[in-house]
Amino acid sequence: MMQVDIQIYLKSLKDYFYKNPDSKEQILSKFPDVEFENFMVEVERLAIHNYDLTGDPTISKKQILDILQILHTQTMKDGLQELVDDGSLDVQKDPQGIPQVRLTPEFKKELGHLKIFQLSTVGPICLN
Repeated sequence: MMQVDIQIYLKSLKDYFYKNPDSKEQILSKFPDVEFENFMVEVERLAIHNYDLTGDPTISKKQILDILQILHTQTMKDGLQELVDDGSLDVQKDPQGIPQVRLTPEFKKELGHLKIFQLSTVGPICLN
């Protein structure tokens, strides 16, 4: 069972965002791929952690930014994995073990048919 202090903190935070949609919009504006519900799940997790550590569930501005960055990074990772899974990207490790991401030849051909891309020696360039 979650502590009452944590429940009150989370309820007032959610109420604030629902009553002030501009604030919610502002906090998520730099991370448009982050869903508010996922953000609040992480806020809850961190509020519990803070409460266990200090007795106060309040999360800091830095913690809010950390949550947003983690969720954004996870979304990007998931998107890249989808491109790898569908054969658009190939991931290989260089001799130092650093992953190198490249477009597959098949995907390069697909991009070549689109008029908004120009193929070059460094890869496709978007001509928008």
